[in-house]
Amino acid sequence: MRRFIDLQVHWPGSLEEAELLASHLRKLGFKAVALTASKLEEAENRQTLKKVFEEKGVEALSRLNLKPEGSRQLLEALRACRRSFEIVSVICLSKQVARQAAKDHRVDTLLFPGRAVRLMDEAEVELARSSGVAFEFSLSMLLNLEGRLPGYLAEAGRNVKRALRKGIRLVFSSGASNIYGLRAPRDLAATVETLLELPSGFGLLTVSKFPMEIVERNKAKLSRAFIEPGVRLVLG
Repeated sequence: MRRFIDLQVHWPGSLEEAELLASHLRKLGFKAVALTASKLEEAENRQTLKKVFEEKGVEALSRLNLKPEGSRQLLEALRACRRSFEIVSVICLSKQVARQAAKDHRVDTLLFPGRAVRLMDEAEVELARSSGVAFEFSLSMLLNLEGRLPGYLAEAGRNVKRALRKGIRLVFSSGASNIYGLRAPRDLAATVETLLELPSGFGLLTVSKFPMEIVERNKAKLSRAFIEPGVRLVLG
């Protein structure tokens, strides 16, 4: 049975907001959600929040969106926060950051807002292919483009096709900041298929199989038995 996950929903500011989000996600058909913070301090009471979602039948994961100004700042943030979050994503606004993030195994997804979509070139694709980093788009990011959307989609479509030919995973999330930004998983799938001209049925993979693979991989990495890729401690 297909498990749907919204890999990017803004971190709720209260338990009441968390309960509302959890209820709506469950009704829409999601089994999991990544609650997204923009800084470590924002991700407070995570265990309490996770319990609220679990009571509604939705697995809650913690996610951090990094928006570094340079590669050094990115590396420092990854060292400080990687093991505190189940999902770590990087918003790429410069070539320096994009290249560093694409080759770092500690990064899960890359987002390219606005003109940064041009950074999804062949070099970026090759680095992401080697590291296993996925490319991500969110509905909220696309909606914020307004009049610039047609040009963005034309560039994104070309770059995504190149990435998919190389086996790069593609993730589509709502990026919702409240319940009004949430969409049913099949609606998200249909939207990304239409906007990026993906093959029929491929959109469903962007809200189920691909993000779930990232989640399962990171759960293994965060376990006490994990040493490094390919090396695990056998616990007696």
